[in-house]
Amino acid sequence: MLLTSEWIRLVQKGDFTAIPKPFVWNDSIEFAHLINGYAAASEIGIDLPDFANMKASAARATGSWDGTATELWLCLFYEHRRARHSGEPEECGEGANHLDPLCATLRSKLQDIGAQERGLLLALLAGSPRG
Repeated sequence: MLLTSEWIRLVQKGDFTAIPKPFVWNDSIEFAHLINGYAAASEIGIDLPDFANMKASAARATGSWDGTATELWLCLFYEHRRARHSGEPEECGEGANHLDPLCATLRSKLQDIGAQERGLLLALLAGSPRG
C-alpha cells in the first residue's frame, strides 16, 4: 500500500489507478480537495450546492451514487465542505451511511474514465493550488 502522500502525488499526475481500494470516506479528505470544487463547478456550469444536495438525496433514496467521475468528485468535495462547516470532524462524517459508497463509485468511475473527461479532470487538477 502506498503512503497517502505518494498516492495523492500520483493522482495529481493523472494516475487514478493509485487510488486505494477500498477507497472510503476517511481516506478521501486530501483527495477531495485536489480540485477547487467551487471553481470547477462554476467552470462547467453547475450550481454546486444544489447539484450536490440533489445527488446526495438521490443516493440516500436509491442506495447508490450516479454520475460522471467529475460530478462525483464535485459531490465528494462538497460533502467534505459540508462536514467541515457543520462542525463535525471530516473524518467522522456520515461515512458508511452513504459516503463510503460515493468514494467507491468515484474510484470505479476513475478507473474507466474516457479521454475527454480525463482531460477535463487533469485541467482541473492543474488549475488547483496544489496541482
